[in-house]
Amino acid sequence: MESMPIDKDMRMHSTSAAIIHIKLS
Repeated sequence: MESMPIDKDMRMHSTSAAIIHIKLS
């Protein structure tokens, strides 16, 4: 069950980083 929250957090962080990267471009 520890993998679920960590995976979700990593996914959210990855999406946020991608959105920021696209906005900066």
